[in-house]
Amino acid sequence: MQILKQTYIKYLQDVSAILSPLKFDVKKQEELIGSLRATELIVPVVGGFSAGKSTLINSFLGSGVLPTNITPETALATELRYGEESYFEAVKESGDSDRYDLTQTDEIKDRAAEYKFLRLYLNNANLKAIAPLVLVDMPGFDSPVQLHNQAILSYLSKGKYFIVLISVEDGNITNSVLREIQNINAFGKGFSFCISKANLRAPSDVNLIQNRIEEQLRDYFDYQKGVIALGLDSGDELKNILEKIDSKGLFKSIFENELKQNSFEAQSAIDTTKSALKSSKEDAQNAINELKLGIEKLKAKKQTALNEIQSRYSDGSVNSVIAAVANDINMNIDALAGLAATNQQGFSTELNGIIKTSLVREIKSKMSDIGSQLVDNFSLEMRSLNLTDFKIDDVWIEKISQTTKEFLQKAQNGLVDFSEKLKSGENAGKIYKVITTIMGLTTAVVNPLLEIIIIFLPDIISFFTQGYAENKKREQARDQIISNVIPSIKSKLRSEMPALLNEQISAMIEVVSDKFEEQLRQKETEISKVIEEKSEDMQAIEAQILALENAKEAIRTLATQILYK
Repeated sequence: MQILKQTYIKYLQDVSAILSPLKFDVKKQEELIGSLRATELIVPVVGGFSAGKSTLINSFLGSGVLPTNITPETALATELRYGEESYFEAVKESGDSDRYDLTQTDEIKDRAAEYKFLRLYLNNANLKAIAPLVLVDMPGFDSPVQLHNQAILSYLSKGKYFIVLISVEDGNITNSVLREIQNINAFGKGFSFCISKANLRAPSDVNLIQNRIEEQLRDYFDYQKGVIALGLDSGDELKNILEKIDSKGLFKSIFENELKQNSFEAQSAIDTTKSALKSSKEDAQNAINELKLGIEKLKAKKQTALNEIQSRYSDGSVNSVIAAVANDINMNIDALAGLAATNQQGFSTELNGIIKTSLVREIKSKMSDIGSQLVDNFSLEMRSLNLTDFKIDDVWIEKISQTTKEFLQKAQNGLVDFSEKLKSGENAGKIYKVITTIMGLTTAVVNPLLEIIIIFLPDIISFFTQGYAENKKREQARDQIISNVIPSIKSKLRSEMPALLNEQISAMIEVVSDKFEEQLRQKETEISKVIEEKSEDMQAIEAQILALENAKEAIRTLATQILYK
């Protein structure tokens, strides 16, 4: 991966070297280089509370630095990074953090409720060797539902690859693990599956469990990799798993399309500049006026879309999502009724898991559809422009539409890197908020809805504590789920979901509008610059055009060699 990163950086430096002498702005190339250098690949290790995640990571580190006696109530996601100094950084919801020595794990545990997650910096050769991979020790799937929801939903977006761990004592994939893999799969993320504590069973028993789980994974997820058995000291096995992660493929998935878009924009800028050099000053000014009109039309389109969020996009999505949640609960009603009659904590966990998986799947699907609709609608507005002579035509508009759809999809899947490019600039704060809203689909929409259900759980459980005769408990629980639980959940979702979806859709409208407007403003700048600097000497103009043609060919050749090979 490091070789690919350096190849991309060198490519962008070469493009900048071609564009700079021709007085083109190379700020986007510089921003991309910064992002390439800063990008990390987050690898959460997930599983049940007693699956042995911390023990496995400690074995990989060669030390017992991660505490293994943390209770489910105080567990925090812990990101491990190489550092010259070793210490904990406890990060709050606000982004502020507190620093702790490695010996202060008890103090962190006592204040766990104040923090969102931990960063652990270690002067450790194994962590240095796997960079830019960042391991994350996650709270167990069986942690209190609110804590687990916050952690797993956050890292569904942030995580680039997952290591799933279950104990050999489970014997097969539990419902909670199965649902979390469904959520990981919904975000298009890869995973490796491991069985821990294999030393507790005979090798023949472990082999049977491996075969059973491999069959389950093939049936559910078309998973073709093997299931890895881990014993007590499995740091080397974890190292092998990390080495086999296709980090090059992950890196390409984050940057390749953006680099291709950058190449397209650079060549398009050259084409527009050439057209402006060949045109009269009057034609160039008319083009600028047409671009200004196009920008005003986009602003009007954005306002119309914002005004129509509820009627055009939100209402139908809310109804569809709620219907899907109710259907998923109904499909699991027998299992839920059995738990309600005998294990109310288990019932709460199972109900939360069903609702969470349903919300992740449905809301992600709805937002993806709405994003595509928005891009198509804005694209239609752009097609009214009459600027074919300046290479602003249907092909150009289609390319912008395609890359905008890809950007939205990548943002929803957590595959957009924007850390460097949004640190400064006039609208940096606004853009940062908009894009983080889209990237935080699960934390911005799904988690708040689940929190409402969690608060409501005691009322739901009270439906099952009315002293039914033992032989009637399951039947009565089933009736209560149909007549009270499902209608109550639907009501809660219906009251809270519209506002959350509206914020998400508003963010997408802002992104789509800004993407198109940015392109028109860039074209306006390119043509205006030619008008200001255009020479009256035809020989000089012809020399400029030749230089531009050579530059475009050089960039096209570079892109073919690096991005399209």
